[in-house]
Amino acid sequence: LHSTTTTTSGKKIPTQDILDKILEIANDIQNDTSDPLFCTILISSWISAMKTLWISSVEEQYTNETIKGIVEQIQDWGYTIREADNTYVALAALALAIPDRNSNNADMTQIIDTIYDTIIDSYHCHSFESEDVAHITLGLIAVRLAQNVVMDKVDSVVDILVGALHNGDGKQCFGSMLGLGMISQSLCLLQAQNIASSSNSVSTVRMQRI
Repeated sequence: LHSTTTTTSGKKIPTQDILDKILEIANDIQNDTSDPLFCTILISSWISAMKTLWISSVEEQYTNETIKGIVEQIQDWGYTIREADNTYVALAALALAIPDRNSNNADMTQIIDTIYDTIIDSYHCHSFESEDVAHITLGLIAVRLAQNVVMDKVDSVVDILVGALHNGDGKQCFGSMLGLGMISQSLCLLQAQNIASSSNSVSTVRMQRI
């Protein structure tokens, strides 16, 4: 997943073209959660690709409605790409790229909430093909929610991931551990930055559980 919004000649690539290219590449991706290094690199690539997509949309001054349209396009990938789980990974990675407010000071948190609802509902409906990918995706969206101190939703994700570890019959679950690791790191940053005094105590309790 290449991270650029320009060609070698310096010409900007339209956001829709970037989205189409990501979809084309996504069709060739085969998730292999048996290889932790490969899986970690893949997740990093998704985050980079979605950040590029967001930067391009900002440059084109897309409205919130247009961004919602992009989210809907990605949701529709589940019907076409070989690894449907990549739809949810892409959505979570996009949520990480979306700020609370865009350049026009419009509130973007509703879009982030919509992405969370899509992912959590898909998890509870057993729509994921891989438990590992599901847990990693939950970890990604929880990291974004932690940035906004939406601790009730972060807590619900942590409960799922901790429960998955406890119910693993002694088997290690890479996805759950990576998801919890990402959340723990995010909560540590939350405390260090002193975003909100009320959130710090919640973060401490949650990190102790993790």
